[in-house]
Amino acid sequence: MKLELDRERDIALVILQERPIARSADLGSGRFVYYEEHDNIISYEFYQVSLGVDLSGLPDGQKLAELLGQHGIAILA
Repeated sequence: MKLELDRERDIALVILQERPIARSADLGSGRFVYYEEHDNIISYEFYQVSLGVDLSGLPDGQKLAELLGQHGIAILA
């Protein structure tokens, strides 16, 4: 799991796998999930991370919370 943090644009990209994106889903609240061709999640993108990130309902929530927390990003749920 790798984090790319763009503080200027206030965006965090969490990469689980370096694979081509086949489709994406807008989960609302500035949260996006990206899938590879076999419908496995390969990355998450979060907007306005300076306000905190809502991880509710995400399958990798605990791992995401640990990674984002290490970079000072507040977890909202």
